[in-house]
Amino acid sequence: ISVGVGGPVFKGGGAFRQRLSIYDARDVIQANNVRAQVFVASNRDLMVLQIDDQRDEPKPIRIKLYMWEPPVIENGPHTASYIFRTTGASPSVTRTFREGDYYCSGAVAIETPGRGDATIEKPDERSRVIVLPPQSGKTTILVASAATWDKSEDLQATLRSIFTKSRSK
Repeated sequence: ISVGVGGPVFKGGGAFRQRLSIYDARDVIQANNVRAQVFVASNRDLMVLQIDDQRDEPKPIRIKLYMWEPPVIENGPHTASYIFRTTGASPSVTRTFREGDYYCSGAVAIETPGRGDATIEKPDERSRVIVLPPQSGKTTILVASAATWDKSEDLQATLRSIFTKSRSK
């Protein structure tokens, strides 16, 4: 994923500050009245990103979820494929590998709790963009991941469970 906050806000220089804490699994960067804080909850496969936009004129937040490669790659009996899914304003991308009896699948999903104003753009076959209209103050972005070797496991249900558990904490 990539997250845009309306221009090159986090340029180096006098106003730029960054604090990385490996111990706390947290990174904070701030510049030009925008603060981004990232926390990784390794026990939940969840990344929490909080953007605090205090600019006089806040800009839209654009969260891009994209595929690294074309949607389908076949090489002999091996197939690697991607598929986008959307639940409400929460897009996900799933990557699946198949060859004979071998199966492996992983997925990443994004949720923006408290922001019912999100829209999803489809700029091309390899990306989806969540667009959040300009808003002063804090916006939370949740990024969950899940993987399995079991064809019968519903990764979308696993991702929804990660989001549900994160909201209850």
